[in-house]
Parts: sequence; structure tokens; C-alpha cells
Amino acid sequence: MQSDDSLWRRVALICTVTLNTRGEGGTGDAPRTLALCALRVGDSAAIVSQALSVALRALVHFDSRAVSVFLDEHENRLPAKVHREVTKKLTQVHRSRTPR
Repeated sequence: MQSDDSLWRRVALICTVTLNTRGEGGTGDAPRTLALCALRVGDSAAIVSQALSVALRALVHFDSRAVSVFLDEHENRLPAKVHREVTKKLTQVHRSRTPR
């Protein structure tokens, strides 16, 4: 979504969370989620980067590999906080799926 209003840019990202939340009926939609996230990677508004982090963390449960590739591809342009939060979530999900 292209908008001068950071709130609308945030809303576009947050709307993808429902697509990737089982409790909300989501079945995972990596292509649309990552397409919107790619548009917002360089966005300097704090509320948009926070929403970017939320959207990526929600997708981790459905397609952790796609999220990991996305982080690698956009590492230089992602805010450090987003990279850190999403990487932490990837680690948690990976750890919970590993047999003990």
C-alpha cells in the first residue's frame, strides 16, 4: 500500500496478521504478507516498523523458511529491532519444534 499516512501503512501490515493466525481462521499467506512487508522494509516511521515486525512474527508459525529468507534478503534495510525480534521468534519456534 502506498500512502503518505503512516497509520494506513501500518494498517496494511497489521491486516496480514489475521491471514497468519490460526485462531482467526488464517491458513497462512506468505506471498501476500511478504509482498506487503517488502514495500515497507525501508519505512522510517516507528509505528510502521513495529507493524512489520508483528506481521513477520505472525507468519513464522506458517512459513518460517520464507521469513528467514526474507530477513536474509533485506537484512541491510531492516531496522535492527525488527531483525532482532523476528530472529528471536524464529529461534523460539524452531526450538519448540525440535524433538527433545
